[in-house]
Amino acid sequence: MHAEIRSLTGLRGLAACWVMLGHYFSRFAAAGLPHTLISHMYLAVDLFMILSGFVLGLTYEARFTPVNLANSLGFLRNRIARLFPLYILVTLACLVMMRLGLGDNSSTRTPLAIAANLAMVQSWWWPDDSISGTGWSLSIEWGVNLVFPLLVILLLRPSAWRAGLVAAIALAGLAWAALTLGQGASAEPLNGAINWYYVPLSWARCGSEFILGLLCWRLRRRGLCAWAGGSLALIAMLGSMGVCVADARLDVVFVLLACLLILGFSFEASPVSAIFATAVPVWLGAISFSIYLLHLAILPPRAALFAWARGAPIGDSYELENIGQGVVCIAVVLLLSSASYYYFEKPMQRWTRRMLTR
Repeated sequence: MHAEIRSLTGLRGLAACWVMLGHYFSRFAAAGLPHTLISHMYLAVDLFMILSGFVLGLTYEARFTPVNLANSLGFLRNRIARLFPLYILVTLACLVMMRLGLGDNSSTRTPLAIAANLAMVQSWWWPDDSISGTGWSLSIEWGVNLVFPLLVILLLRPSAWRAGLVAAIALAGLAWAALTLGQGASAEPLNGAINWYYVPLSWARCGSEFILGLLCWRLRRRGLCAWAGGSLALIAMLGSMGVCVADARLDVVFVLLACLLILGFSFEASPVSAIFATAVPVWLGAISFSIYLLHLAILPPRAALFAWARGAPIGDSYELENIGQGVVCIAVVLLLSSASYYYFEKPMQRWTRRMLTR
């Protein structure tokens, strides 16, 4: 199997665009299908976490033979090089904008909070404290990455019963929290929504999904669930996921279907998966990390520019005034993300790996 599965890269790119569309157009979406799709864009984060577990299992399992300190440090070196350079740049840019009175998202800006953000640990103990906005999920992912060697032992080593037990606990915890603890400030029981970005539920959400992604890789490595790669199965999964998006009580079902979808795409055996492996989705997947980090960060400068042009005070830095502004912002994000990927992300990843190796 190739190190990159193009259909999964394309899926990640489309998921990043789903998040961007949700943040840009949620206030303009009328009732019905557009509102449903946009308001449930948070499920893209769940796709990201399952994909992360699957892809890291695919990429690194063989390198953890055996699981030891040297292999673990090598893994963390690569993850630091992948996650930190652009994240730190965007965090510093957002901090500067806040100091200038732009884009204050109510994050704590004490020296300790700034240090926690730069170390990507801000979401480990306190809710809604990411200077970069979307950085909360990266903070949780970084925390999960730190225990990745332990998860390799628990989930990817021969003991099937142990892997199944851990996966069952993760899924049961996710379902229990969704059904009993409610969502957001309303805390409505039986709401079912898993849009948790606050501690400790953010850990339950993202950690469980990362574990499920690793389990999916275990199944794929053994050639199991090949039926999921067929065209009819993939069409059924995509249709069922569309139904789940219509009702927050089906969020956990969406997560399970996403696991099957990722498994199915990984076989690359269907015209359906081939669509996601075409040039545009794969390009979006390559720049998806930049899209995810940059799409909110450009909104405060946009607000300042329009306010200056009108000679009016700046309103809500994160609220677009009309759909046209959203379309322009999407074009800007795609251009900036392409430039970031080719001229900052990739060079900085190579440089960081060299520095950490030394």
